Parts: sequence; structure tokens; C-alpha cells
Amino acid sequence: MGISERELQQLRATRRKQTARVAWGCFTAAWAFLGLWAWQAMGTPWSQERVWAAVQFLPFCAAFFVLAFRSAWQNWQLRTGNLGSAGTYLRTTEPFWPSAG
Repeated sequence: MGISERELQQLRATRRKQTARVAWGCFTAAWAFLGLWAWQAMGTPWSQERVWAAVQFLPFCAAFFVLAFRSAWQNWQLRTGNLGSAGTYLRTTEPFWPSAG
């Protein structure tokens, strides 16, 4: 590919840090949106608008949780050097949470 082994290791380390930051950021955003969803659902009087407003928040929660999972999976792949499937990642005995170091 035209790069040295050292440069490849640096790129891998940089990407690992990036995937860890994205995973934790999306995970935090997902919980924030879930908290906003609960707060909004409890604060709105019971009506059709309450249900509609609650449904509108859920795609954001789901999207951020999926993005967090995807980045954590990529981080695991970089950390272990294993191009395993999502199922393999979920069944691993190694640390599940993404790390930059």
C-alpha cells in the first residue's frame, strides 16, 4: 500500500482512539436522548400528541445506540486484530467496552 509498518501501526492506533471516542460519545448521546424521551413523555398531558412526541424521540435513541455498538465493534476489531462478526464480538471473553489505549 506504499506505507511503512510503523505508519500502519500509527494509523491503527489513531483509528482505535477515534472509534473509542465515537462509541462513548454516541453511547452518551443515546442515554441523553432516552432521558429526554422519558422526561418529555412524563411532562406532556396524556393525549395523541404525547404518544406522537414519544414516538418521534425513539429513532434518535435507536440510531445513537446502533452507532455506539458499531464503533465499539470496530474498536474491538482494531484492538484484537480479528475481523470477527458482530455475534463474535458479543460472545467474546475479552473486555467488551471500547478503549483507546
